[in-house]
Amino acid sequence: MTVKERSGWKGQVIVGFASALVFALLVFVNSLPTASVAEDGTYKVDECFGCQAVPGTWQTDGGVAANCVWLMRTEGNDVVGRGEFTPGERGRVVLKRGEYFTTVGCQPWVLVG
Repeated sequence: MTVKERSGWKGQVIVGFASALVFALLVFVNSLPTASVAEDGTYKVDECFGCQAVPGTWQTDGGVAANCVWLMRTEGNDVVGRGEFTPGERGRVVLKRGEYFTTVGCQPWVLVG
């Protein structure tokens, strides 16, 4: 085997390793918590990778066609917050880890802080 053949082989290993590293980075970035909740439903507030709702301050621009209704409760079903916003009315909520957040008829919620 000549020196030239060896350097080509090492170059292929480096390129393969770099490709695997880029792929792993893309998988990691796509598993980070999202910064918006766009669909009606109930979401558990958590800090895990891939969680839809993470602790922090969330904001919406109100209802889609009618009022936007939201509710926060504990795991034991104790209501810790509730409210509604009219279409176009900007509203904010602060979600804490371990709570459940329910949203119905709202424009997307966006993490703002």
